Amino acid sequence: RIGIGTSSPSALFAIQALNSSNQADNIFYIGSSTANNFLIDNRGYVGIGIARPTNILSVVGTTTIDNNAANAARTALELGNMTVGPTAGAGTQVDLLFSFATDTVDPLTQRTPGAKISGIKQGGFTDGPSQDADFAIYTLLNGALDERLRITSSGNVGIGTTGPGSKLEVENTASADDVLLLE
Repeated sequence: RIGIGTSSPSALFAIQALNSSNQADNIFYIGSSTANNFLIDNRGYVGIGIARPTNILSVVGTTTIDNNAANAARTALELGNMTVGPTAGAGTQVDLLFSFATDTVDPLTQRTPGAKISGIKQGGFTDGPSQDADFAIYTLLNGALDERLRITSSGNVGIGTTGPGSKLEVENTASADDVLLLE
């Protein structure tokens, strides 16, 4: 067994922070005094281009996801929710959240969501790939993220409604006169 920062490694190769009570300790670090290229802190958070990761993976800078393989059929970014069992019922969702800095002193940790795109599971928990899901787009208005558009698993599109009953349903809750329903 090989240990760095420990005299009794818990695995074949173990790296431990010298002071686990200090969240700023980095277990693994590649960078210089002026650039944070890559780090893993003692919480297990990974940072790329950031000194203090705020999530399990924090990336600051331009990011490219590309597949240059000659035989590649596609390039994919997969976001997943691995919740299973009874808690993974209807409404379980996976979000792509767009946030904006709200503080000039610490813009990396002080952010507010501006919009999000969600995949929303329908029905209860079942094993296998036969799970229906809706697609929704949210925007921020007066401090709240509200759903603006939904495409259901059956192909219905709703604007201003979370449960469109037609191929295109447009609702405006501000006035009953402003409702448009096309079938």
